[in-house]
Amino acid sequence: MSSKTKSTSNSTMQYGQTAPTESPDIAAARTEANTDPGPDPSIQYGFARQKQAAARDLSNPFGPNYSPETAAAMKYSRENDIDTAHGQALQVDAFNRKQAKFQKLYALAGLTDPKTVQTSGSTTGTVSQPLWPGLLSSGISAGLSAAF
Repeated sequence: MSSKTKSTSNSTMQYGQTAPTESPDIAAARTEANTDPGPDPSIQYGFARQKQAAARDLSNPFGPNYSPETAAAMKYSRENDIDTAHGQALQVDAFNRKQAKFQKLYALAGLTDPKTVQTSGSTTGTVSQPLWPGLLSSGISAGLSAAF
């Protein structure tokens, strides 16, 4: 005697995308993401102060005596070092600003991406049981009720 059942099903689903609604929060996030604050002003100020300090150090009348050529070479070398560090600081600042803008745009993309939703669908199926167990139990119960 077999106790297997047979089932079949067929599903049909359709999906679509819905556009997000524009809200004041999303508009504010879009404005913030597209606003560039510009380079850090303290970078320019700090390196200008370093250049002034380097020029003052070499023009100190009570300091060591250098020949004019040596003093010019030292000034050029110090200004070159300061300019190199200044350029590096500006590059780091530009990189950090680009990263911050990317993070803002990434967050904005998460707020404004279309959502995938199920628009319609149907599922049909059948379940069938073997014929013999049902007939057998019906016959036994009919035989028992006839006997008593």
